[in-house]
Amino acid sequence: MNEKIIINNSTESLEIIPKNISIEESRRNAISSIEQLFNAEKIAYIIYIDDKFDINGQKEEFKARLKQIKDNGDYLTDNDFQSLDWDGPTLRFEEQAINLWDNNENKRELLHKVCTHLHDEESANTIPALEIENCLGDKIKKLTPDEWIRNEYKLIKSLTEDQKALCLFDFQFHNGNNLISDKNGAQLAQMLLEQEELSNKIICGIFSHTFSEEDEDEYRKKYSRDFNIESSKFYTISKSRFAFDPKISAFAEGIKNMLLLPYVEDLKKQAIDVFQTSNQTATEKIKNISPKTFNHIIQKSSLKEGIWEINTLFRLYGILSKEENLRHISDPSKRCSFNNSIKKIRRIDEIGTGYQAHLNNKQLIELRKSEIYLPSELINPLYLPISCGDIFLIKNTEYILLVQPCNLALRATDGFCGKRAYNYKNGLLVPLKKGDVKKINSPAIEQIIDPNLKETIKYADFSSYKNISLDLLDLIVYNVSGEAILNMHQPTLTNEMIHFPWLKRYEYIFKEFEKYEKALIYFNNIKLKLETNDQDIRGLKKFIYAPECLKDLKINGDDIYDYSNRKFKFNIKRISHYKSPYSDDLLQKFMIYLSRNSFEHDFTKS
Repeated sequence: MNEKIIINNSTESLEIIPKNISIEESRRNAISSIEQLFNAEKIAYIIYIDDKFDINGQKEEFKARLKQIKDNGDYLTDNDFQSLDWDGPTLRFEEQAINLWDNNENKRELLHKVCTHLHDEESANTIPALEIENCLGDKIKKLTPDEWIRNEYKLIKSLTEDQKALCLFDFQFHNGNNLISDKNGAQLAQMLLEQEELSNKIICGIFSHTFSEEDEDEYRKKYSRDFNIESSKFYTISKSRFAFDPKISAFAEGIKNMLLLPYVEDLKKQAIDVFQTSNQTATEKIKNISPKTFNHIIQKSSLKEGIWEINTLFRLYGILSKEENLRHISDPSKRCSFNNSIKKIRRIDEIGTGYQAHLNNKQLIELRKSEIYLPSELINPLYLPISCGDIFLIKNTEYILLVQPCNLALRATDGFCGKRAYNYKNGLLVPLKKGDVKKINSPAIEQIIDPNLKETIKYADFSSYKNISLDLLDLIVYNVSGEAILNMHQPTLTNEMIHFPWLKRYEYIFKEFEKYEKALIYFNNIKLKLETNDQDIRGLKKFIYAPECLKDLKINGDDIYDYSNRKFKFNIKRISHYKSPYSDDLLQKFMIYLSRNSFEHDFTKS
């Protein structure tokens, strides 16, 4: 930690320059945090099962790894390897490697030097087994797979009533597994978890190099599925947390995650119980709504406002389910149980390991995206109407639609069916761009949330907004792909999936584009009769092929119409939706920008 921390107040800025902490001190702190975690949870020790503890079985690996170094040309210069002729013939070199192994009493140290020199994925499989005892001392019990089978769980059975053990299983076994040659670490963990009398004394983990730290959660799901292990009963820790972090703070964090597992799973179970009970009660309440009331809410009120009935149904369910969630969690016993679980989690989580996450948590990002955005694969197949916050891709540029929601709503009653109030015809598109947050300081620029971005931000550039015809933009509603496409062979649509006011709206749009189609065809006929370089043709071309609604967005009018198939295809696609209240807030700020005051210039300044 050597970055400056700057604290600003109203009068001054204070700079705090953190003390540089050595790797050795960081490692000691991580080991200390593991000890604190063990004390907090009464963990007697880690039982670590790995074939790499069969050191005599590593001869072939040692030879192969030395040959890899020879082939790479990045030779080891340590005194222990002076007997090797790195530039000699391969067969003689391999004989020298075997002799070096056979005649060395400290094979662990020899293999450790080779692995730390290579520092590759396979090294990550070996290094933890060679180093972990130096870190944890008598808090680690090392066993080969065969030793684990012969032990018959005695290390667990010997624990006192209030003690527990962490059981770490390597996944792949190549040595020291004669008794279980057909099994891997996940299967050994499964066998242990089936021992009901021991289940409250153990926490299991798969400690492997076969997956990275970033992929731990995915492999936990995979092993749960492949080996029929409840995912709530074990955790996955990548060996890279130990092998590639000299401070081992990442490994300490992995141990913390293992210890949190039973409490987090218990909290999840409590939450699911509340949700299921609330859902059942809310569903029962909907069932008990009288036909007259249900019809008024879902059908009549939706028709009056031109709202999709399913949206009103979801709204009703949301009202009832939220109320029931609060009602069920208000039970004192449930609240106490919930709060106690939080306290247990926090007690462990507050023990610092020194770990600083450098990887993106994919699941976290996806959940945050779900909170902020609706993806195109949901909104487009549902033929959802365009709405404030819709994001479109137009010729490689993203735009967000910012319009008062009531102005976009279609009326559903006779005479106004398929029309917007006051015949509202145009929308405003604001381009979305990416940039450095430090350089953005303008009332014309407003950040929008994008969980995928770290070094840069996404922002709406109010100053570059575009007007767009809603006749054009509405076309995306009628296509599962979310593209603005219109088949001129279809003057009407029959589609039970599309809300009926939008079917009427389609007919109005078709008539408008029918006029434009005729203009294109007439112009094309005239063009064929005249010279292509005729000055009059060139003068009319920009008006025919690029009317205002297309020109502002730089869509080439000559390419949007297929004469042979009578089809319009505009380079516009709905790619996501920025949810409320985020889109509402952006709309409000955009309106403030448009209504900003202007002042005469100050002529006293030179």
